[in-house]
Amino acid sequence: VNGQSHSGNTAVGFSSLLAITTGSSNVAMGVNASVALLSGVANVVIGEASGSTLTTQNYNSYVGHNSGRFIDTGNNNTALGFQSMMGASTSNSATDNVAVGYQSLKAITTGTYNTSVGLSSSDALLTGTHNVIVGANALGTSTAGHFNIAIGSSALYTANHTSNDGSIAIGRLALDAKNLASGAQFSGATIAIGHEALADLTSGLGNTAIGHLALSKNTDGSNNTALGYEAGLEASSGGATPIHNTYLGSQAGKFVDDGAYNTAIGSSAMLSASGANDGQRNVAVGYQ
Repeated sequence: VNGQSHSGNTAVGFSSLLAITTGSSNVAMGVNASVALLSGVANVVIGEASGSTLTTQNYNSYVGHNSGRFIDTGNNNTALGFQSMMGASTSNSATDNVAVGYQSLKAITTGTYNTSVGLSSSDALLTGTHNVIVGANALGTSTAGHFNIAIGSSALYTANHTSNDGSIAIGRLALDAKNLASGAQFSGATIAIGHEALADLTSGLGNTAIGHLALSKNTDGSNNTALGYEAGLEASSGGATPIHNTYLGSQAGKFVDDGAYNTAIGSSAMLSASGANDGQRNVAVGYQ
């Protein structure tokens, strides 16, 4: 091609590797696949217009229609899926990322060291770094999040401010509603592990929930810890804001909706009856 000294390249498809000069060991398959590549090394690009803005970049693997299309200066990326890591229209240097799934990391621009697996996972992320995202729509609205772990369908879906950085959400809809919009980086870092754990949390700080539906209905309460099946499930702000509660055990504190400064340890400890319960500064240890 063009009488240049390239070697070991494979091109299949209209205009694939059209501009190659000194690049070597590249594979391009599809219409306009790596059409602008000049001197890049060891890139694998499969799909129409995938990797079409690469010029001198190395060690990228883009598989899927439009995958990596606008990542023009990035290296060491792996993207698999329709429009995965497609990037914005110009000047994108995203490097060292892995995206697997339909439109995963679709909008990435300068983000690095992200791993995103699942349909539309992290599809709005632009500049975020060091995130591990697994699940359809997980971390779905964040543009600049850092150091987050979201595993599960729609986990950490609405988090989109640096105050949420460093959060861990594992489970379907875990931290799904979290959208703290102010504060210093990491000030709103939260841990939620379990199906719908802390699912309704929006602005509360310093919460940790581990277990199926643990603290699921807490919206703005802060500094609560719940460990166990349905522990602290009904904690909400129907009256007083639930703060500084510790519930350890299956269904511990399950129906204490407006409580504060409570400690319950044991299966069904401080279970209470369903309804308005606003007990404060209580300690319960033992079964029921």
